[in-house]
Amino acid sequence: LRVKTSGEMWRFLTGVSQPSKRKLVELEEKPPGPVATRRFCEKWRTGDGGVVRQWLHHEPESALMSCTVCRQHAREKNCNNSCVIGDKK
Repeated sequence: LRVKTSGEMWRFLTGVSQPSKRKLVELEEKPPGPVATRRFCEKWRTGDGGVVRQWLHHEPESALMSCTVCRQHAREKNCNNSCVIGDKK
């Protein structure tokens, strides 16, 4: 990968001088690392001080975690976010 910065926007900004020239930078491509296995932890249901998070919904069969309040109040424009449909993280 090569990163090149060439911007002329400074010319249009009051009080801004031309930035110093940058050299092209070669970036190393790293090999993919091991994939971590993640699971739902029951301790997430209780917050600091032992307060139960009743809004946290977990479906063990599909490993999805979501927010019940977000699901109840979701509107058409925001019904596809991870808090509503769930997330496997």
